[in-house]
Amino acid sequence: MTKAVLVLLALFACSTSYATGYCDLQPGFRVTTHGNNSDSVWLYGALVGQSSPIWILLSNGTAGKPNVAVALAAQVAGRGLSVYLDLPEHTCANFPNWNSAIRHVQMTD
Repeated sequence: MTKAVLVLLALFACSTSYATGYCDLQPGFRVTTHGNNSDSVWLYGALVGQSSPIWILLSNGTAGKPNVAVALAAQVAGRGLSVYLDLPEHTCANFPNWNSAIRHVQMTD
């Protein structure tokens, strides 16, 4: 019985270290197109906990168009933006550059 409790505690500790969920972008993020090369729209900015900006795919031209609308609205309104990471092995601080694993985008205060 003790081994089972230790395994459950270890699983709980690991699941709280790495989690899918919302991460706020630091102020100064940019919404950027891929020019004439594709219909992709990227977010360039640092998530809270990161020391330098990264590129995050907002829309690939087919999926994610509402993400672009929310990001542009937040940028124009001078409000914050938060993205829901869909990559459980990463945290806000170590989410990788050039990644498309976001599920939701929301404007924050």
